[in-house]
Amino acid sequence: MNELATETQIVHKKKLDKLWNSMYIKMLIVSLFISICNNMLNTSLPLYVQQLGGDKSIAGLVMGVFTIAALVCRPLYGNLVDTKGRKIVLLIGISIYSVAAIGINLTTSIILILVIRGLQGVGFSGFSTAGGTVVADVLPGSRLNEGVGFYGISANVATAVGPGVALLLISTCGYSSVFVTAFAAGIAGLLLVMTFNYEKKAKMALQAHPDYVEPEKVKFTLKGAFEKSAIHGSMAQFFLIMPMGFAMTFMPTFGIAVGISNVGMYFTVNAIVLLASRFFVGKLADHYGANKVIIPGIVMIFAGTLILAFTTTMTQLLISSAVLGLGYGCINPTINAFIMKVSPIERRGAANATYYAAFDGGVGIGSMIGGMVVQALGFQFAFICFAGLTGVGFALFLKYLRKQINVVEAVQTQIC
Repeated sequence: MNELATETQIVHKKKLDKLWNSMYIKMLIVSLFISICNNMLNTSLPLYVQQLGGDKSIAGLVMGVFTIAALVCRPLYGNLVDTKGRKIVLLIGISIYSVAAIGINLTTSIILILVIRGLQGVGFSGFSTAGGTVVADVLPGSRLNEGVGFYGISANVATAVGPGVALLLISTCGYSSVFVTAFAAGIAGLLLVMTFNYEKKAKMALQAHPDYVEPEKVKFTLKGAFEKSAIHGSMAQFFLIMPMGFAMTFMPTFGIAVGISNVGMYFTVNAIVLLASRFFVGKLADHYGANKVIIPGIVMIFAGTLILAFTTTMTQLLISSAVLGLGYGCINPTINAFIMKVSPIERRGAANATYYAAFDGGVGIGSMIGGMVVQALGFQFAFICFAGLTGVGFALFLKYLRKQINVVEAVQTQIC
């Protein structure tokens, strides 16, 4: 009898630990659609703006207004995700994003394009805030790091596929085909989100409980828009992501400055290594602990950024790309998963918004600071400065986040 009970418990545990459930797979597909769409537009819009007569600084604003709009809307979306639900925010975000994509096709005014691009940032902010929260909801706690890591694969695949698809469409059919394709991808994601029903089922089950009490409505406040448990991880992420924001923005210019042709290989290698890391980093973090993954990741980011400061050949550039890819493959999903793990379920939207606000801010501010430093002192000094900022992120991690991770994992070990 005892053997039968034990076997039943094992089977039940395997069901609870199932990673590839239907909701998770659906969210992966939606993320793939929107991420490919986003990468297509990131590649094509700067070129389109220049074709319309805008200079390189205006082309750079295409990314700037998108990032700023996304950052500003994070707190609001985090609150809406927690109070109104994940599905409704996903529908709002994807709808705004998709309509804006087709809207670009209807104008040749650079000012209007920048306004529409800002609206896209608003839409993408809603999608990414709610999407990450859905993933945290439907994943088993024991495999959260692994699941968040695989979720990031959609963005990695999109980074590798989206720009090539955009350039192919531009060369064969023109810019209009890119915007129409992006719109179609957004609509496909929207239709799939309409089938999401796990929130409704969970609410019905909760309301059926005899002790259920309807929760009081919570008013939105700026203070309540950010989740306290996510602050330490987000602070570290803010500084650690800055080198990536700078490198992604200025890599083509850096290649010209140091005489390296075909600098696009940097992005290809980076995407491949990031993609490969998703298959083992999450498992390592779940098995050995988050600190054992994050610390080597930070060291690699520091080393990869420092290598760029002294890079003069393609070989050095690709080594740096691989090292940085693996470093970010270690820290990004692991910090994100830990934040989801420690945040209260009813505050996951705010926690996700806090994390992504730091991520957006690090990328955007890193690009702006880097541009000013390069203009004044050159690329070598800029990369050395960003390696130093990685050190700031490491110091914040050691002072705050490492202790928080140790406490949480020690409690989980005792429970298990």
